[in-house]
Amino acid sequence: MANTPRLSDIDLRIELNPAAPEALQDFGVAYWKMAGLGPRTSGPVWVERIATLDYKIWSGTANYAAAAAVTVTAPEYSGGACGGKLTLTSRQALTDALQDKNVDCRSCHATIEEQVAKILSPQSLEIRLRRTAEHDARQKAAEAEASREQGQREIINDRYRPKSSGTNYLLSRVSLSAKIGALAVLHAVGDRDGLIYPIDIGGDTIGPNSSFSTQLFTDAWHSQLLQIRPSSPIDAFV
Repeated sequence: MANTPRLSDIDLRIELNPAAPEALQDFGVAYWKMAGLGPRTSGPVWVERIATLDYKIWSGTANYAAAAAVTVTAPEYSGGACGGKLTLTSRQALTDALQDKNVDCRSCHATIEEQVAKILSPQSLEIRLRRTAEHDARQKAAEAEASREQGQREIINDRYRPKSSGTNYLLSRVSLSAKIGALAVLHAVGDRDGLIYPIDIGGDTIGPNSSFSTQLFTDAWHSQLLQIRPSSPIDAFV
């Protein structure tokens, strides 16, 4: 039976590929960053799941992109075919090595080096660097838009902070028309949580005709029986 590996037994040596762009090198380092070993499987636990890593701009396969970025050696293990120090081809290769499975090193996989050459070819790099710049520009624009919306939301929350006057106090002071108006609005377009959805107050949704509908809504609104909900969509505010 194989010995259970310990984290201290794993000596991964990561060498950056100077021919790889910095963004690709960063991905390669993140791809191989370990958080420890699983308590049940004793397999590697990775800091980042592959699905959360941005590699598709470089390759459709994460381990090919990582191989173009860095060379990772596990010197305590030997390649199954060549017997030399094990250079890893993927995360799965490390998992297999820890389980004492026969693992071939990177130099014994011609496909790996072929894919690395494609990724790092001048033509491919030019395309991918342009895509990276476009991606960064889109991300910055999205962050700026999010910041703008956050600022708008703060203003809206402050401007339309819900008033906390007691319901009984309000009802004792408002007109019958305002009470009927609030009930008519809730009945026509409200839900069980008291939210009111977009309506044309000049139509006949609230009352039997346009002028009466407008009057009912206006009375309810000016009597503070209806309030604006700050969490409404930002584009609802002008």
